[in-house]
Amino acid sequence: MATSPEALINGLRVINDFVSEDEESSLLAFIESCQWSGEGVGPNASNKRRTQQHGFLVNLQNGTIPERLGAFPQEFKFLIDRLQAVVGVYIDGTDDLQMLVNEYKNGIGILPHNDSVKLFGPTIVGLSLSAQCIMTMVKGAVRVPVVLERRSLLVLEGDARN
Repeated sequence: MATSPEALINGLRVINDFVSEDEESSLLAFIESCQWSGEGVGPNASNKRRTQQHGFLVNLQNGTIPERLGAFPQEFKFLIDRLQAVVGVYIDGTDDLQMLVNEYKNGIGILPHNDSVKLFGPTIVGLSLSAQCIMTMVKGAVRVPVVLERRSLLVLEGDARN
């Protein structure tokens, strides 16, 4: 019997069906209505994928936060409430929230990396929309594939952040 990724990596949680199909459709429609950057469009024009940032602008090249982008979108508020209720992630308002939306085209991924705790805090969450994906967690020579079903939530805390 295979060992689950959650059992292998302390601080890793995957919650399937975190959003409904209707919620996913609404989120995707809102995301598509927002301005994208990357692929030659600033900020972070050098990214080879389309991205959006909400809350704060993070310079992905040098890891700085040069500016606040305005209020955190209300269209995502239900996710914040659900994170607190279902996952137990405490969020004190939305003034300090930063959200990065990444569009990954089929078969295109990113290299292993650690998201800065200083910039992004002790907990990172990811919501997989539109398609299933596989994220490979790497710790030294150990590689653990994590299947993220469409509409699933990935939570990284503690050891899973290192």
